[in-house]
Amino acid sequence: MDNPRRRFTILDGMILVAAAAIAVAWLRGVLKIYLSVLGSARGASLPDRILWGLPNLVPPLVLATFVTLVLRSVRPRPSWRKISYQPGFAACAAAALIVSLQFVYRFSIVAVKQLSDLKTRGTASVLALAQIATDLTGTGLAVMAAWLILMLIRGWRVEPTWIDRLGRLIGVCWIVLYLAYRLNFLLIFA
Repeated sequence: MDNPRRRFTILDGMILVAAAAIAVAWLRGVLKIYLSVLGSARGASLPDRILWGLPNLVPPLVLATFVTLVLRSVRPRPSWRKISYQPGFAACAAAALIVSLQFVYRFSIVAVKQLSDLKTRGTASVLALAQIATDLTGTGLAVMAAWLILMLIRGWRVEPTWIDRLGRLIGVCWIVLYLAYRLNFLLIFA
């Protein structure tokens, strides 16, 4: 098989449902902080509410990013060389790299804080998740860079499968989140 394609299976559906459940659990922690901040800022303007609300889109995107990478690695699949030129895989790989680095950074800070102050044990991890969600709004920049590199080396190879389309959709979502967050940030502070 020169170009093996994988159809959507029940296992794929089960993995996507499990990822959605994990995203909802993470979103609960982020929303708890969002609603407490929003409750204390009753007279907040619409741009302020959007600025605080956009990071709530991050948990589902993070899970979708990693799940897409896992599903892309299941056989039958093209060779890794061919996969690396697909924009869906490139978007998810770039986003996964940024997410992984951000998790390591934020949770190392939480670990140091918890070791130094035993009073913040319960809240530090929830605050870290909320801060990660805010920090990851910039992940769209990494996706844009990955796609720009693919275009510059003339390596943009679209595969007409649901996995590559899902990866491209996730990449577009990361970019839209990045642009919306930055535009809203400029509107507030301009």
